[in-house]
Amino acid sequence: MIYFDNAATTLHKPQEVIDAVIKAMTSMGNAGRGNTSASMEASHIIFDTRENLAKLFNIKDSSRIAFTCNSTEALNIAIKGSLTTGDHVITTMLEHNSVLRPLYEMENKGVELSIIQADKLGNISYDEIQSLIKNNTKSIVCTHGSNLTGN
Repeated sequence: MIYFDNAATTLHKPQEVIDAVIKAMTSMGNAGRGNTSASMEASHIIFDTRENLAKLFNIKDSSRIAFTCNSTEALNIAIKGSLTTGDHVITTMLEHNSVLRPLYEMENKGVELSIIQADKLGNISYDEIQSLIKNNTKSIVCTHGSNLTGN
């Protein structure tokens, strides 16, 4: 089988992921729900994960890392929580609805939105991004890999 929808949902999980999920589901409790060994183990894993992410992204305070249920929730929190009336944001026509919908909502609340078009191959111009940056540009929201074009 050749699986072409990997950008949306990863069908094949690495064995390490399967093993970690099985361990969590069979031996861990809810983090922060008490001082049982099962609850404490879950809390330690979350803490260690925060610490590792802080090192990876050079974040001084790992307690400032928040986990969300999924990417859509994370994007909504980031977009709606960082933009206010009068801000400018740049994005591309290639973005997923989890980006475009909150951006359109923020546009209705007074955020200026610039959307870069892609060429027939799904490529965007970095020069166009640069040319759109203004003094009030607060964010550039741009996908790394598009499941719309395969790029």
